[in-house]
Amino acid sequence: MKKHISFIALLLCILTLISCASDAPSSTNSDKSTVADDTNAIAADGQTDTAESTGAESEEPPAQTEQSQQDYKEYLLSIGFPADYAELLAPLHEAHPDWQFNPIMITDLSNGKYTWKYIIDKEVEDDENNTVYYTLSDAMDYAIDDKLVESGIWFRAKRESVEFFMDPRNFLYEDKIFMFENLTGKVDYNVAAVESLLQGTFMFRKEMGDEGSDMKYAECFLQVGKELGISPLVIAARLRQEQGVEGKSPLISGTCGDTMWQYYTDGTNNAPSYGYTESQLKAYNGYYNFFNINATGNGYFYVFLSGMKEAKEGGWTSRYLAVKGGAAKLKSRYIDDYQQTLYFQKYNVDPRSGRNFWGQYMQAIHAAYDEGRSTYKAYERVKMLDSPFVFDIPVYAGMPSSPCPDPGTRYS
Repeated sequence: MKKHISFIALLLCILTLISCASDAPSSTNSDKSTVADDTNAIAADGQTDTAESTGAESEEPPAQTEQSQQDYKEYLLSIGFPADYAELLAPLHEAHPDWQFNPIMITDLSNGKYTWKYIIDKEVEDDENNTVYYTLSDAMDYAIDDKLVESGIWFRAKRESVEFFMDPRNFLYEDKIFMFENLTGKVDYNVAAVESLLQGTFMFRKEMGDEGSDMKYAECFLQVGKELGISPLVIAARLRQEQGVEGKSPLISGTCGDTMWQYYTDGTNNAPSYGYTESQLKAYNGYYNFFNINATGNGYFYVFLSGMKEAKEGGWTSRYLAVKGGAAKLKSRYIDDYQQTLYFQKYNVDPRSGRNFWGQYMQAIHAAYDEGRSTYKAYERVKMLDSPFVFDIPVYAGMPSSPCPDPGTRYS
């Protein structure tokens, strides 16, 4: 019995040795795999590059990449994008797989009424609906003539300019597509991204200066964006567009009443000769209008007066309250009314909106492009371009067979 047990024990030892010998190569392969994973991780961080990572990337045959892009083109066609849109969007998806593109079928949504020709005709009915800023280099390439309108600082844009800026195919590129970004704040934004967009402006890394608060502009935009459910970058981009890099407008000075009183007493900037008192105008001191909401009129006196009336009505007695109140109006008046992209805020053409062709936030024909470019650069600087952005892109029936050309050279 003991001999039998000893034989069994000896047999088990032999089997164990065989098992260990056969496991050794597997263990070595596992170690190599771990080293390769670590090396690839370093390469992904941009610190080095290795034969392993290069080899892994080149294992995917070109045919497979082409087929993948073709499959995505077929998907884009299936959801309503025309072929020329799909040709431009497929490479973007390949570069940024988490980006989502939604077609907004403008003509279909209007039961066939809003064709390409129709919306262009509507946009050019009012000469002041689309304007070009007078200091813009090559401004006259985009303007009808040199007649100044709207406070004497804008030229009227010509039809060819409207066609160029309204044709989405001109902007379906990585550095231009953010005019179509859905602004409802689905991305995980951070202060660094907001500060990046504010770089070079009076708001960059600066405190707002409100009494009893040390909040910085970027922190304010991030907080307000989260509260309202909109992108803080659209707040930053809009204020950069409205206030410029220096931020010297009387509308955000807190002393706009003094400015208007000076115009009134001097009889300058189209101020009236009667109808106001010093106390009436200086009562607007202490109010702020960062978004220039309702700041319109013939001459600076009336522009500032209408903007201050809006601020007083909103109770915007601090910079923070002006940003929050203005952003809330931006959301309720525009984003919630099917103007959820910079493009639709410039061109209110979605038939589901209640104010087509006139309820447009921007007059400047290049504003959506400018803000979109600023947003792209901010995302690029803080390495956020691979975030899951959603782009709502309009599609029109009856578009020209090729993209409408740039009347000048500035935006090509």
